Amino acid sequence: MALVDASVAQAFLLLLDTEPDVFEVEAFLRQHVVIVEQAFHADAHTLIKWSPHLDVLVPDLCVGHKTHEGYRWSVVIFETPLVPIFLAPRKPISSIANSISELELLRSWIENNSEAARSVLADLKADFDAVILAGNRYHLMPREDEHLQDMNRVLRGIRLYTYQWLLDGAI
Repeated sequence: MALVDASVAQAFLLLLDTEPDVFEVEAFLRQHVVIVEQAFHADAHTLIKWSPHLDVLVPDLCVGHKTHEGYRWSVVIFETPLVPIFLAPRKPISSIANSISELELLRSWIENNSEAARSVLADLKADFDAVILAGNRYHLMPREDEHLQDMNRVLRGIRLYTYQWLLDGAI
């Protein structure tokens, strides 16, 4: 798998500095899917599904890694890169809190509707990994990085990252 070209990485960082909306970020990532592939350590057997409809939630992206038991999925939600991530320590802005709740609701739905869930994403189980992308690392408020780390310690199966996480280790 090729590394993300430095010019593509730079273009992504420049995009984030222009205060884009989620749709602009998704369009860029669809055009430069190698960023997603690198961030999620994709290989030739990895599936990438954009906006699959899972009844109670339509995530922006799902990445499935082939294992000996089938696919292991990561469900990804794009939040705005424009605003601070937290209102206070461990208190994310309402849209991120809503995304966390929606992911928990999705887990419950999958437990009760496994056949329907697996008809959309093969082998999908309620213990999927989840990633919420939000904010811009370079615009974090003081101590917000600490709050991010604290939040990731307490969330079960959900990781909250800034959009720059997609490039960490990819270039």
